[in-house]
Amino acid sequence: MKNKEYIQANWSKFTLIELLVVISIIGILASLLLPSLGKAREKGKVAVCLSNHKQIGFGLAMFAEENDGDYPIGGGHSSRMNAGPEALKLGNTFVGLGKLYETNILSTPEAFFCPAGDLFTYDGTYGWNHTGGWVASSYVYRNSYDGNRVFTLTDDNSLAVVADWFMYNQEDRGVNHIELQGTNVMMLDSSARFHRASFPNLMMIPATHLDWAGNEQVWTALEQ
Repeated sequence: MKNKEYIQANWSKFTLIELLVVISIIGILASLLLPSLGKAREKGKVAVCLSNHKQIGFGLAMFAEENDGDYPIGGGHSSRMNAGPEALKLGNTFVGLGKLYETNILSTPEAFFCPAGDLFTYDGTYGWNHTGGWVASSYVYRNSYDGNRVFTLTDDNSLAVVADWFMYNQEDRGVNHIELQGTNVMMLDSSARFHRASFPNLMMIPATHLDWAGNEQVWTALEQ
């Protein structure tokens, strides 16, 4: 009983000013921690995306092993075959990277989509469950769409083959990794890394929603 009376007597001494001070301190701490949490979350997306690249890389190599050493021909876009973004499926037909799913080499659809994707996502307008026209990956696959050039297992391992799809200096276009300061790139030997190239060197990337899968200058820059 005495403890209850003591608590009640001292509770009355907890003033409104003190309460406001506590709330202010909590607000300041939150403002300091939130940016760090945001960066940590973004780095987590980079890691998941990098893992996707490696899965795709191993999948492409396995496909080539079973296809006389040839990688699948790029899927391209349903209406413009020299541009993208990369199609996984055209109508009911799997194409490009989608061949990895069709052949059960890569059975996880989410692996074709970067968690940092802004425009083409797993559950987006042209995502995995899209029923009309085409299904788009959020990655770019460097390969021909007419069959004239196909990567093989005997090509230079240092060639960049898959990259995050993005547009220079446009945060709402493609993949945004830490304010577009880098992008994940996968090489022909299935190795993948976060590429911190100086983006001014990549300004030849078109400032449109069309992909740059056929732009050799961009791929060469990503290989540096």
